[in-house]
Amino acid sequence: MITNERIVFRVFSMGCCGQLLCWVNPRYPSHCPECGVSVYPQIKGWAVIVDDNAHLKYDTDCEVALG
Repeated sequence: MITNERIVFRVFSMGCCGQLLCWVNPRYPSHCPECGVSVYPQIKGWAVIVDDNAHLKYDTDCEVALG
């Protein structure tokens, strides 16, 4: 079954190292995944793109081999 879920999509330009970060988690990151610097709470000002009505489409019947 195909599922279509509404998400908030953000692209951050990390002020610490310049890394571009695509983010779909509703919680803001607390540390930069590239250089490890603590970025919260200033991360809110680093959003380059914010789409509050983005959609994530995925197949729930897809089998994924783990291991």
